[in-house]
Amino acid sequence: MNHRLVQIVTYITDKCHIAYVRRQIQNTQLARNRHPLQLPGSSNKRYIYWTGKKEINVSYFVGIDIGTSSTKVVAIDSTDGRLVTKSSIPYPVHHPQAGFAHQASTDWWKAVQQCVQTLHKKMDISIIKAIGLTGQMHGTVLLGVDGEPVHPAIIWADQRGGDMTEHILETIGQDAYVATTGTLPMSGFMITTLVWLAKHQPEVLEKTATIMLPKDYIRYRLTGTLGTDITDAASTGLLDISSGDWATPIIEKLGLPRHKLAAVSASHAVIGHVTPQANEETNLPVGIPVVAGCADQPVQAVANGITRAQDASITIGSGGQILVPYRMADRPAADPRLHLFNHAVPDTIYVLGAMLSAGLSLRWLRDLFALDEATGYERIAHAAESEPAGAEGLIFLPYLYGERAPLIDPQARGAFIGLTHRHGRNHMARAVIEGVCYGLRQILELAMPDSDTQRTITGCGGAMAHPIWHQTLANILGKPIEISQVEEATATGAALLAAIGTGELKDYAAAADLIKTERQIITPNASIVPLYEAGYSQFCGLYPTLKDDFHRLSST
Repeated sequence: MNHRLVQIVTYITDKCHIAYVRRQIQNTQLARNRHPLQLPGSSNKRYIYWTGKKEINVSYFVGIDIGTSSTKVVAIDSTDGRLVTKSSIPYPVHHPQAGFAHQASTDWWKAVQQCVQTLHKKMDISIIKAIGLTGQMHGTVLLGVDGEPVHPAIIWADQRGGDMTEHILETIGQDAYVATTGTLPMSGFMITTLVWLAKHQPEVLEKTATIMLPKDYIRYRLTGTLGTDITDAASTGLLDISSGDWATPIIEKLGLPRHKLAAVSASHAVIGHVTPQANEETNLPVGIPVVAGCADQPVQAVANGITRAQDASITIGSGGQILVPYRMADRPAADPRLHLFNHAVPDTIYVLGAMLSAGLSLRWLRDLFALDEATGYERIAHAAESEPAGAEGLIFLPYLYGERAPLIDPQARGAFIGLTHRHGRNHMARAVIEGVCYGLRQILELAMPDSDTQRTITGCGGAMAHPIWHQTLANILGKPIEISQVEEATATGAALLAAIGTGELKDYAAAADLIKTERQIITPNASIVPLYEAGYSQFCGLYPTLKDDFHRLSST
C-alpha cells in the first residue's frame, strides 16, 4: 500500500474513528498532495481534503442553465472551481404558426429533474451547498394564481411583437424610452410580447397572476418563491436601468399590469431554499439555498471574469455577442443600435451588441454543402484554411436572419459579393468566417471607443477553439485576444453566483480568481492586418449600398 495512503487513513482514523477513501487516489492527486475523503457516520455528510497539515471542508455548488435547445446542470468544487460533473437534456421549440416561438416551461422542469438524477449517479448530492440559476434572456413566462402556466412560454425567438415596436416608441418617445431602458424594444422582448398579448389575447393577461422569465420558473419550482433578478429584468425592455426597478411610467402608459411583474432582486441574493415538494420531485435535499441567478450573457461574463471596466468579451455561438462592462458612474450614453443592461456585479452596467447569425451562418453553409453534423464544421474550417486571407476578393454579408447590431434591420439579407467563376466552396467557407468577424468588429467599435485601448478582450464560445476563427478575428480586429478555457461557462457562472450569495466566495473578483484558467493569447499577424483593413472598409460600405434592394426583396 502506498505509504502516503497509509498516512491518510491513519490520520483520519485517529481523528474520526472511522473513515474510508471514497474514490481511488490517482497519481495526479498524489502529486498535488490533496486527497478527497468522505467521513461517514453522520447524516450530514461532508468531504475533506487531507494535506498532511489540515483538513479542508469540501462542498459543491450547482449551476442550472435553462437554454433554448437544452438544460445544462453542472457541479463545481468549492475549493478550486473544478467542474466535478455535468448533465444536459434537450427539448424542442414549438412554432404553432409563422413567427411564433413557444416552449413548454414544464419541459424545462422535467429536464432539470433528469439532469439532477444524472448528477445523483455521479456524485453525492447531499453535499451540495447552494444552487444558482441562469437561462435564455428576454422571454415571457405567464403563471396563473395556482402557479401553473396559463400559456406556453413565449421565448426570445418569437417574432409576433415586431409590429408593436412602432406603437411603443410612438407612445413613449424613442429618446425617452432608450434613455430609461437602455435599449430599443424588439421582437421577442417581454415588452413587445406583453403589448401584443394586450392587443390580441387580453384574456391571457387577465388569467395571469405573475409574469417572469425562463430561469425564474425553475426558481419557483425549487423554492416556491416568485421573482426575477436585475439582469433578466433589464433584458425585458421594461426596467429602469438607473433605479434597478420596473419602469412604472412606461408600463402604465402602455396599459400593462405592473403589479403582475415579478419582484426584482440582486443576482447573487439567496431567494429561497429547496422545498419538500421539490425534494420529492428531484431528490435534492430540503433546505439547500437557491440564489436568484442571472441572464445567460452576464453569467458567462461572470465565469470568464468579465466583471471589471478593464474587460470585454466576444462570444461566437449560434449568434455573436460583444459584452463590455462599465462602472455605472462611467456608463456611456445609451445607443439604440446596442443594449445597455445591468450586470450581475453591483453598480456595474454592460453594453451588449448582438449579431444574429454567427455560427448560424456556418451551419447554413454546412447544410448547403450537405455535410454531416459530426464532421461538417471541422471540414469547413479546414476548407477555409486552404484559401488565402481575403478569400480572393469574395465578401460575405452575414444577415441571413436580418440583423440586430449594428443595423437593427430585420429586412437585411445575406449575400456573397464579388463572386466569380474562380471561387469555389473553400473560398465561400473563408468568406463566411471573415464576414462574421467583420460584423463583430463593427459592433466592438460601437461598444468600445477607440480611446479604450487597455481592455483585455476575451474570446468565448465553441468556435473560438479553432485557429481559423480566433486568428481571423484577431487579424480583423487588429487586437490580441485571450481565448477562454472555461467549460460550460453559463452553468458554471450560475454556480459561482451561488458561491457568492452564500458567502463561500467574497465577491465577483474572488469568483474570477477561483475559476481562472490558463489562456491562449492570439496576436494579430502584422503582415495580414493591412489586407483586412481594406476588406473591412469594403464590408462597411456594402449594406448602405444594398439596403433598399434588401428591403424590396424582403417584401416579395
